[in-house]
Amino acid sequence: MTVTIGEQLHSLLGALLLGVGAGLWYDLLRVLRYRCPPGMLTILLDLLFWGLVTVTLFCWSISAGRGLVHISVCAALMVGFLLYFRLFSPLCFPPLRRLVGWIASFLRLIFAPFRFLGKKMCRL
Repeated sequence: MTVTIGEQLHSLLGALLLGVGAGLWYDLLRVLRYRCPPGMLTILLDLLFWGLVTVTLFCWSISAGRGLVHISVCAALMVGFLLYFRLFSPLCFPPLRRLVGWIASFLRLIFAPFRFLGKKMCRL
């Protein structure tokens, strides 16, 4: 069973793009970690990141490599991850931070009446 150069290139380029996606996913979770107090939630966010990246890398390796997991695919994912942090993270992180801030403000606005009613009910 041989793997053609085209299939290898497809596998490596896909892993490179997975690395870029993992970097974007990490930035999103990094924003959430900054907004949350340290503790169990940060541990869960770390587990969520590594779990999703591991499953995605394994599934990509199996599908693109005809059932074989190659170390070169892992290396390509790491290169894509590092490229993301060098090239795209300075551009993506501030807008992600603002977006999460807007979503948090919107959720606070929506849940404000329930907090008010909860405080009134606790006084009774």
